[in-house]
Amino acid sequence: MQTVAPEAATSEYARAANRIVLTMFQSPNPQVRTDAANALWGTRYPQNGGALLWHALHDRSPTVAAASFRNLVWPMRADIVVSHGRAAYAAAITQGLKSKNDGVVGAALSAYAALYQSTADAFLRRYALDKRDVVRLGAIDAYDLIGQIRAGMVPFIESRLSDSSPVVRKSVMLQLFRWGDHHAMAEIERLSKTAPTAKERSLAREYADALKKQP
Repeated sequence: MQTVAPEAATSEYARAANRIVLTMFQSPNPQVRTDAANALWGTRYPQNGGALLWHALHDRSPTVAAASFRNLVWPMRADIVVSHGRAAYAAAITQGLKSKNDGVVGAALSAYAALYQSTADAFLRRYALDKRDVVRLGAIDAYDLIGQIRAGMVPFIESRLSDSSPVVRKSVMLQLFRWGDHHAMAEIERLSKTAPTAKERSLAREYADALKKQP
């Protein structure tokens, strides 16, 4: 489903495939339901937004709930256009951010960024400094869904290269690369020499080299 081109989404074949994916949510196996949520990324059928919304709020598996929040982005936008149900999604995201499961909170941040976009920056910064690694990771990942870059956003993400978690630092490097932030190159090159593991040092070198090749 993730590879369906927008122009092909109106075909009966694509719609039939989408219906099959939705039936997977009925499976008692949480892995199958998680796979169903992941398969809906990038789809623009309004009914997918409703299905993901329900499982984000009510699925008994935190893993499925997190996947549902994480994959809400495009289906949610499509549903809002036809249903004008923005308030329902906003309320669901608020509830997800109150979850006792760190993974659900981190995933809900992606949905928050997709819903509020450029105005989400100040909100995400709070979570990017959270004491929980998974939540900080979710906040950094969510920046890819904001769209318009606001003043101060890039320097803030640059500052998170000092995060204590190597997984978060990896996400920070990826986001800075997406933005083509050449200003961050010196700090990424520093990580390529001082990061605690050979794997991270190698990754930092790759990002530095890739940045150098960007216009």
